[in-house]
Formats: sequence, C-alpha cells, structure tokens
Amino acid sequence: MKFKIFYPILLITLLLGAYFLISNRSEEGEQISSNETTEVVYFVPVTNYFSELTDVKKEDLEKSGIVTLREDEEYLPEYINKETVIAEDDFGVQGDKIAVIRWDRVTPNLKTLSFEGKYLWDKDDVVKYQLYSSVNLPESEVEALRFKPEKLVKINFVGDVMLSRTVGRQISNYGYNYPWEKTKKIIADADVTFANLEVPISDIYPSPMSGMSFIAPEENLKYIKEAGIDVVSVANNHSANFGYNVFLDNLKNLKAAGIEVCGGGKTEKEARTATVMEAGNNSFGFLCQSAITGSLYADDDSAGVPYLGIEPWYRDSEASIGDLMDDIVRAEKVADTVIVSPHWGVEYKHYPNDSQELVGRKAIETGAEMVVGTHPHVVQSLEYYQGKYIDYSLGNFIFDQEWSQATKEGVMLSGYFYNGQNVSSILTPLVISNYAQPAFVKNSAAASILATIKEYSLGFN
Repeated sequence: MKFKIFYPILLITLLLGAYFLISNRSEEGEQISSNETTEVVYFVPVTNYFSELTDVKKEDLEKSGIVTLREDEEYLPEYINKETVIAEDDFGVQGDKIAVIRWDRVTPNLKTLSFEGKYLWDKDDVVKYQLYSSVNLPESEVEALRFKPEKLVKINFVGDVMLSRTVGRQISNYGYNYPWEKTKKIIADADVTFANLEVPISDIYPSPMSGMSFIAPEENLKYIKEAGIDVVSVANNHSANFGYNVFLDNLKNLKAAGIEVCGGGKTEKEARTATVMEAGNNSFGFLCQSAITGSLYADDDSAGVPYLGIEPWYRDSEASIGDLMDDIVRAEKVADTVIVSPHWGVEYKHYPNDSQELVGRKAIETGAEMVVGTHPHVVQSLEYYQGKYIDYSLGNFIFDQEWSQATKEGVMLSGYFYNGQNVSSILTPLVISNYAQPAFVKNSAAASILATIKEYSLGFN
C-alpha cells in the first residue's frame, strides 16, 4: 500500500519540476539568470545645441517622430514614437529634431531638454523625473547604468564684473544690491558660482567715477557674497589698477568675506595653484591666468597673477603656455576635475583668435574638463573639442559699456557635471541696462545673442 502511494507522488513531483524548469525561460527560450536585477534606467531628451526648445512632454514623444539609438531600443519606454533609429557612432541632431538617448550617452555638444518640466541633471528634480524604464539587467551591468543624484554638481559661470566708474555711480544712487537684484537668485542656484572680478575691492583709495582704472569699496563684498558668488578670478588686467598694495588688500578682503580667489597670490607658485572647491562628492580645481597687458604678473617673491603670453598683446610664448599645461597636470593631482579660465582675446570680437584656439585645445588635451574665457567684453563662440566644452568668452555681466548693444550682452554658463564629468552646458543670455544692472532675457533678445555665438562655433551638431 505504501509503494502504491509513493510512485504517483514521485511522478507528480517530477512533472512539477519539469514545469518550473520550462517556466524559468523567457519567450525566446533564454533562461532568466538568477543574477539579474530590475533597475531603473533613465533617458534624456536632447536636441541641437542652439535650438530654442527647452522642454518636452510625454505627448510630444508619443506623437512626434523621435530619433533614438539602436543600442537603446530594447530599453526605451514603449510610448516613444521612434522615427529614426541610428547607431551611436553616427549620432547627431539637426534643427529642432528631438532625440531620446540613455543618460550615460549624453555629451555637452547636445542641448539637454527637461521632461514634463523636470531636468535630470538638476538633483532636486530627479525624484520626480519620469522618463525612464524598469529593465532586467545582469548584475555586472547595473552599476554602470545606475543613476546616482548625489554625484550631480551644477556650476554657474558669469563674465566680467566691474563695480567702479559708472557702475559705482549707480550703486551710489540705488544701493549696493542694485547690480545684483535681478539675477542673484538665478546665479546663486548652483553648488558653485564663478565670476571674473574686474575690479579690486579695497578702501585704500576712493572709487573713481571715470577713466580706465577701477577700484570699489569693501561694502560690495557683502553683496557679492549674498549674490551667491563663491569663487572669483583676479587674473585680469584691472585687478592691478591701483598697484601692488591694493592687489594684496583685495586678496585679503575677498578671503575674509568667504569668497575664494583664483589666479592670484603672494607668489607665482601661489597664484598658479588650483583653487579647489568641493561639491557633490567631487573636487573641482579652478585655474585662472591673464594674457592681457597691464596685469600684475607674479614671480618667485612678488605677488600677482599667472602670465599667459599669447596674441594679441604678446607673441605666443611656448614657455608660458607650457607653464599652464604644467599647472593643469599639478591640479589633476589635487582635484577630480580641472576647469581653466583664461583672461584673453581681442576686445569686441565675437570669435577667438588663433592663439586662443591653440591654448584652449591644448588645455583640453592636457586634461582640463572645461575652458571658460573672459575679457573681450562681448560673447564669443563655443567649441566642442575632443568631447569637451570651450567657451571663449562669456561677455560682460556687470559693466557700464552701454555704447554698443554687443557690450551690453552676455551669458551665464551653467555647467552640469556627473561624477566630475561635464554632461550638459546651458547658456542663459542677459542684457545690461542703466549702466549697471543685468537681467536674463528670453524670446527674440535671447535668440539674437545665441545666434551670434552659434555663427562662429565649432563642433556642435
């Protein structure tokens, strides 16, 4: 009796085992590995860098013909209406075409768009960001595709800031906050905000209301700090306008106010040492130098700024260019990411000269993640070179040059970094009014400024 019961039970057990074995295979007949895991994979809408598009909705991706990558097809959300599927090596976006690509494939020559008003590179938006798929991945692939918001960093860069002459007169009329009041909330919305300070801040001498020599009262420091400025370049010709003692006083005053200094020191070694800012589990090393005559150049036992000898004020100096490259190599030893900001170029020209291109490209080749230039007092072109971003001039930010439209215009550059690597760079155009007050602009005013930059830019799809 016992054996008659045992054999049917054994047969049922074998049949159930075979059933579960078959069930553990996918429809294609591939066994689902026990070391797979379900992971959220994010996607990013992108377009041509100079497109006016800023945001896309789910309905846009459902109705429009969207460019996608063949490598991403199996992971894409099902509702995306794919029009063109291409290989990654052939990827590019023309006009106002929209592409949807995996987050780790984004490069800074593309314009990243927000999705339903949320921007993946803004760590405050990630929790509500909805453009993703849940997919089964081998555990060996999960780490590379897992998005970690704590690795995101935003750095804002603004151009030439001058608080003397007519700007100083307007400050006397309207208050120290006047130059900053329309922009400070936006420029401060970053982990780090960088500016080129074209004026020493010191009470040693009064601020002149005319001329080409600038100095501004120490009361400005409070408002610079309140505007969110974390680090300033003093590697420019105007930081030396009132001599050695004022230059040193400026360094002291900035540091006492909690504002870090780039490109200035009591010796050349100090001036060339990277200014390191910590953000998002990464360190960012800023290097600043001046190629403009009238700068106070440092040496072994004298204060000043690093010398960069290039056209138009000097003949190209291989030695000084080599010094900058050495600075980059040293900076890489103390910072995860190196950003170079040269004060260079020809005033009032919208395109870089050959020397700027030479140095900018060589800095990227040597290890800089990004190059952001100042001095020409107008916006200059961009270049996407070897996967990295060069902005040759941001133009003016706070200045009193109202004698031309071009000198009243500038841009704020917002650089977004993931794990120290630049993944997106957004330009926000601005116009200065009443000789002192910048405001960010949209529509035709913004389009005009971006069109000027686009005309001479290289390497953008």
